[in-house]
Amino acid sequence: MKRRAIALILASFASCIFADSGLFRYPNGSAFSLVPVIGFGFFTLIALVMIQVLAGEIARKKCDLYAHRKKLEASERRNSALIQALPDYFVIIDRDGAYIDSSKSIRGITFNKFVGKTVYDFFEPADARILMEKVHSVLDGGGMRELELELEIDLDVPVGRKRLEFRIVALDHSQALYIVRDVTSRYRHEQELLSLIAEKEALIREIHHRVKNNLQVMSSLIAIQADLFRDEEDRALMGETQQRIHTLAQLHDIVYQSANLSSIDLRQYLTEIIDALMVAHSILPEQIRVDLAIAAVSASIETALSLGLIVNELVSNSFKYAFTGSRTGCVTVSLDRSGDSIVLSVSDDGCGLPSDFSYRDTKSLGWILIQSLVRQIKGIIDLLPGAGTAVRISVPYDE
Repeated sequence: MKRRAIALILASFASCIFADSGLFRYPNGSAFSLVPVIGFGFFTLIALVMIQVLAGEIARKKCDLYAHRKKLEASERRNSALIQALPDYFVIIDRDGAYIDSSKSIRGITFNKFVGKTVYDFFEPADARILMEKVHSVLDGGGMRELELELEIDLDVPVGRKRLEFRIVALDHSQALYIVRDVTSRYRHEQELLSLIAEKEALIREIHHRVKNNLQVMSSLIAIQADLFRDEEDRALMGETQQRIHTLAQLHDIVYQSANLSSIDLRQYLTEIIDALMVAHSILPEQIRVDLAIAAVSASIETALSLGLIVNELVSNSFKYAFTGSRTGCVTVSLDRSGDSIVLSVSDDGCGLPSDFSYRDTKSLGWILIQSLVRQIKGIIDLLPGAGTAVRISVPYDE
């Protein structure tokens, strides 16, 4: 049809070429003007071209819209599949607590039963109030709020208690989206683990308590045995052994009473050891003053035990050998953390060690024990120069 119209117009133009001064003459000699015909043909041609262009543009737009619609449908399918695959449930709620929409059903809870009702229809008043406080918080201040509640939800089907985790964000000033996750299984598993941990902690405490009691029994047996010795030197050796056992028992007693079973407060432990030594050696404050500068540093049980035995040996040596006769003086014990190390210093202003003394070559049981304990905790021993005796021990700090 379009081709015929174009051919007609071209024929009209061609006839104009043979026309005489724009007139068309019939065989009988009459004539009429060709100007209207030419104008009509020209405008018709322009209209046809414009219609053709517009038709192509419309077809192209329709193709684009069709492709865009297909993409939107595919995107909606992907989003729907993603929401269905997630363990979370999406609920829209307004400022008054009314449910507007939801994504799907939670186990045993169909949220479409919620639509048109409020949180106050399903939750306990206290739980509903907590939830709405979070909703109003995000609606007024933005951001996200997290909340975990254990709820007894009243529905047509038996649900029981559910532990639900809520993440609440604002959609606008009047509606909020909260994402719900059923964490009941996880919560119950956590509670079981906590119960097992508490049970094991109780068992560990009982073990430390029994070890302490057994060490005290050993100490009592040694004291009874020492009373049978006639040699004062043998009695003194048994007394030192008894004091070492008492130092071990003190550690287990502290662990038994402590809230933390993995570390020991060195200030408490060393102070108790020194107090017990003063009683055992009948130290009077006016004769020997004991200055303590022990920082609040915690250490593992292994490190604390070694440091306690070392302090027991060094302070005992100061009490026994530094102040002979009626000599008076001061014993100083300090402990602090320096970088990645714990630094222990025990010093006195007594008579001091012999000039040729070497702790590496001595046959003294106390110094042999000190060296063994320091090696065990990877420490370093330094004898400091000056009056009296001063020993510094550095050990790695273990958190």
